[in-house]
Parts: sequence; structure tokens; C-alpha cells
Amino acid sequence: MKGTLRLAQSKAMAGEKSPSCGANQTLDGWCVDLARRKMYGHCGGIAADSVNFSFQDIKIPAGVTLTFYSPDGSPDNQRAILRFISTPYPGIDKASVVCLSGFGKKYKIQVTTGGEISDQGFVDSCP
Repeated sequence: MKGTLRLAQSKAMAGEKSPSCGANQTLDGWCVDLARRKMYGHCGGIAADSVNFSFQDIKIPAGVTLTFYSPDGSPDNQRAILRFISTPYPGIDKASVVCLSGFGKKYKIQVTTGGEISDQGFVDSCP
């Protein structure tokens, strides 16, 4: 999971954009969608002609649950997508904690608004 987060971050920082994005569409960022277990790029904002591109599966074993938490530790049920951005500043749109749970274990990864990805390792509880 941490590798997927770093890959999305790297693609956003490099400004990697698909030719399917229109000439006037800016790169909005690279997204990690936990609910769909996908990573993809996005351009065009919220316009009807916005484009998601380069979908890649996030390889997580069956039986493992992915959950977002706010930095204060409360479950962030409204959030299922982390979006890495490069402008106006590099980072992520909202600081988050990602918890992987399964097989009697919990694993915690923290992402700051500045884009720092911190591996907290196996923990007793998440967040």
C-alpha cells in the first residue's frame, strides 16, 4: 500500500498527464481510491468533460480491509479517495491515516498535507 501511495505521489509531482486530457485541462492530481482499490490520474476538475485515466489495480490480499481516518483519529467515512497534487503546492488534499486490517493484524500509514508518507507499521489499534 505504501508503494502505491508513493507511486501516486510521484506521478502527481512529475505532472504525469494522459493525452486523453484536453489541451485546456489541467492535471488535478493522482488518486488512490480505497473503496475501488484503484489508482488513477484525474484532469479537468469537476466539469462534465473531466477525465480519469491510467487506472491501475491496488494489489491488496482478499480479507484485508482499507480504512481512512482523519488525523484526529476519527473514522473518515466521507472519504475513500486520497488525491496527491503538485500545484499550488506539492502534497495531498487532506491529511489522512490509512489502516489496513485483516488476519488479526492492523497496519497504519500516515500521510500529511505536505505529502510525507509515514509507515507506522503493525499497531494494536487504528488509528
